[in-house]
Amino acid sequence: MDVVPTGMEDTASISGHTSQGAIYAVCIIFTLFMGLIVAARIFTRTLVAKQAGLDDALIVVAAVFSILSCIMTYREAVEGMGKHVWDPSIDLITMSLFFWGALWSYYAALGFTKLSILLQYLRIFPQITFRRICFVMIGITVFWTLWAVFSSMIMCLPVSVFWTTKDFFHDPRCLPRLETWYANAAINLVSDFVTALLPIGVIRSLEIPKRQKKLLYAVFCIGFITCIISALRLVFIYPMTTNMDQTWHSPMFSIWSCVEMNVAIFCSCAPTLKGLIQRVWPKFLSTIGSRYASARGSGQGSSGREDSQATAVNSKTSASGSSNDSLHKANDISHVEAQSCEKPASGFLGFRRSLFKPFSKGTNHSLASCYGNSNSDDDIMFEDDSARLRKGSSTPSKMYEDDKGIEVQTTVDQYIEPRAPSRASRASRADEATKTSVHGAGSVAMSPFEDDEQEERDLQRAAWSS
Repeated sequence: MDVVPTGMEDTASISGHTSQGAIYAVCIIFTLFMGLIVAARIFTRTLVAKQAGLDDALIVVAAVFSILSCIMTYREAVEGMGKHVWDPSIDLITMSLFFWGALWSYYAALGFTKLSILLQYLRIFPQITFRRICFVMIGITVFWTLWAVFSSMIMCLPVSVFWTTKDFFHDPRCLPRLETWYANAAINLVSDFVTALLPIGVIRSLEIPKRQKKLLYAVFCIGFITCIISALRLVFIYPMTTNMDQTWHSPMFSIWSCVEMNVAIFCSCAPTLKGLIQRVWPKFLSTIGSRYASARGSGQGSSGREDSQATAVNSKTSASGSSNDSLHKANDISHVEAQSCEKPASGFLGFRRSLFKPFSKGTNHSLASCYGNSNSDDDIMFEDDSARLRKGSSTPSKMYEDDKGIEVQTTVDQYIEPRAPSRASRASRADEATKTSVHGAGSVAMSPFEDDEQEERDLQRAAWSS
């Protein structure tokens, strides 16, 4: 049994100790897992969805800092973390130097991960209030990241005092470690919770099927796992900073720091992997959406029959009633088309335009445009409500997409019927026809009724086109 030197007694109520082997395993496994997830995200965004943006660049930066922090933590264990501070094999100065590097790179990794998540929200959700909250959270995250990183870098003046001091807790040249680290961890935990909670209210307000809504809940609620890990890490700050044998009680704090960084990056990347999953494992999403797709197909069939019956009834109505209904239908369809989902432009410039573009209350960006594209009927995981409305509509849409007006003209002629001209109009047309026959010998004048019909059709075509 080791002899405990005087003044080094273990006074911590919670032990932060674990074996060095556990430190090695966590650093290696979680770092490799995080690297694969980030690589899959970049592949999906650049080659599958072709919608890479600033949030993807920030997650790469976060991954670099996470790898750096985990390497530093690994080196801490090599230099003696997990052993008693009085163990002669410990190189305390070198271990403290690696601990200093692991600390500020940990805060940098978390800060860039949160910024990536918030920018990702701005690419997806167009609601004005939601976007304002995101911008506020971005400002808070930037401020917290700068404070946490620089307070860790220059915790002691000069900086080298951090790893050379022999009074780890009461050196007047250093900030109070317990209070500083608790404040940073508390702000980090609150911001994690708010960031994870932000999209829940928006998803709840979407008018989409319950199965699709549950899938979105499952994807975006993964972020709450990071909140749990942040709370666990906060618990192990106390034994490390209140016990003189800090090298013995540091491993759990360092392990949870490594886990938190990598899990946060995974939570940021998880929603973006849909396009890759659909390419590598297409049956997965098809199985999830097949039941709803079949139910939706039957619903569309019944609605199509009802629409055909309604069209047959409307064709038997009066001339004035049918023209008014046709104009009303044209306005409704134009309203639906105005709310259709617009695919954002690719690349950073396209992201910048979508980031600062003012959104109207009626527009909604497609989740599929950010996370992967598919033309399958079973692709309901990230399908927005406006696109779903267009797919479910039984009204032909080709006639509204032809700019040359050929199909539009044919369809308008089917809806518009001639209306009987008024008595004053008939009299004026008769006078004009008489003048034409008197002054223009050999000229052919249009019948008053035919002229009136043509004018009425022109007016209604103009209203349809507008």
